[in-house]
Formats: sequence, C-alpha cells, structure tokens
Amino acid sequence: MTVLKTENKKYSTPYEKVPQWGRIPLFIFFTLLIFFSLKYTFYAYVGLLDPKGEYSLPFLEKFSLIQGILNLLVYPSGFFLNLLGYDTILTYNSVKIAGSGAVRIAFPCMGIEIMLSLIALILAYPGKNKKIYLFAGVTGVHTINIIRVTGLALLRHLDTKVKFPGHDVFNFICYSFIIIIFYWWVKNHSTDLLYSPKRKQQQ
Repeated sequence: MTVLKTENKKYSTPYEKVPQWGRIPLFIFFTLLIFFSLKYTFYAYVGLLDPKGEYSLPFLEKFSLIQGILNLLVYPSGFFLNLLGYDTILTYNSVKIAGSGAVRIAFPCMGIEIMLSLIALILAYPGKNKKIYLFAGVTGVHTINIIRVTGLALLRHLDTKVKFPGHDVFNFICYSFIIIIFYWWVKNHSTDLLYSPKRKQQQ
C-alpha cells in the first residue's frame, strides 16, 4: 500500500496566494484600502474634536493630535527665524515676522494626506524594516513642511506682494521625496514578492 504525502503550502503574505500577474493589482488595492481607511479614520477623529459637531468629545481636546502637529510646525519655524535674527510672533496656527504678514497653517497645509500616502505604500508592500522607513518618511515630510513655513514667512517679510505657489511646490517636493524613499526601501528591504513567482528563501 502506497501512502501519498501531501504538503500543505504555507503563505506568509497574501501576495503568494495569487498568480504573479495579479500581484500588482492586489498591491494597488491594499494601498488604496489602507490609505482611505487611515484618512477617514483621521477625519472622524478630527470631527470628534469639533465642539460644534454632533458627536463631539470635548475631552479629546486635551490630547489633540492636530494641535500637536501645529506646534511642531509653528515653534521650529519660529526658532529658525529667530536664529536668522528676526523677531517672530507665534500663535497656535501661524508664524509671523514682526512687521509683516502672517503665514497661517490650515488643515490641508499640515501634510497629513501626504504622510498617509507613504504609510499606505509601505504597509501594503511586503518587506522588512518598515518602522525605520515609516519614521524617516514621516519625519522627512514634516521637516520639508517646516522649511516651507519658514520660507513663506521670510518671503512675506521681504516682499508683501510676492505670490508664491507654496502648496504646489510643497506637494511636488514631498511626493518626489516619497517616491525616492519608497524606491530605496523596496530596493534594499523588499521581499520581492510582486515580481518573483516564488518566495526567496531567507538566509
């Protein structure tokens, strides 16, 4: 009597369960799913912070992530301007060089969706050392934003009539940064599941 042994294949990621041609569409699906899940969860949190909202939770104002991000934009920008010899006037959401117009930081200017884009890309793609690159990516986007706010405050001081496309330039630089850091992470730490038909054995 011959006994046939069947080997149960174990999958470490969902990508190994689909053919090679289906892995790119699956990656896009996971990226969009993670991005919109994070985005609308964050928007729901912002809605709970609104005292005029129907489902407002006032106690969350003591732990406001929004104000924390604003503080991390306003005070470093003011610090750099002070280093350059300018007197600054700072509020909870604006940076101003004394005697010139203020740079106000609205919700779309905080770079939240750009950060979520990078987070979604890295979480959706299989690989190692994700935490390091997530931290570096988010920190990098925020640093670029600090430089932008500082630069806009300087422009407002030097020429009150100047019109600078701050949002467009900021978005271009940040998305270029995201592409570079994502490419570097994939090249050095990806498990290459999207392209190889079989998972490479880890040494």
